[in-house]
Amino acid sequence: PKILKEIRHEVGATLCEIFNDSLRSGNIPRDWRDAIVTPLFKKGLRSETSNYRPVSLTCIICKVLKKIIKRNIVEHLNSNCII
Repeated sequence: PKILKEIRHEVGATLCEIFNDSLRSGNIPRDWRDAIVTPLFKKGLRSETSNYRPVSLTCIICKVLKKIIKRNIVEHLNSNCII
């Protein structure tokens, strides 16, 4: 996310095109949808599987798109006094 923020001016227009194409077509790239699930140690004995919890690592670009969509939906709901 840090690198993406630093190069936002260079990749912004391209990402905008990709986002718009994805929203127009209704298709989200598979790499954006897939998550890598990895165990994260909580506490206790490392040999006990119950001492781990699953963490999903998802695509940052997809998270950016979700954030944009959420912001626009909330803005629409607020401006039209729906919530």
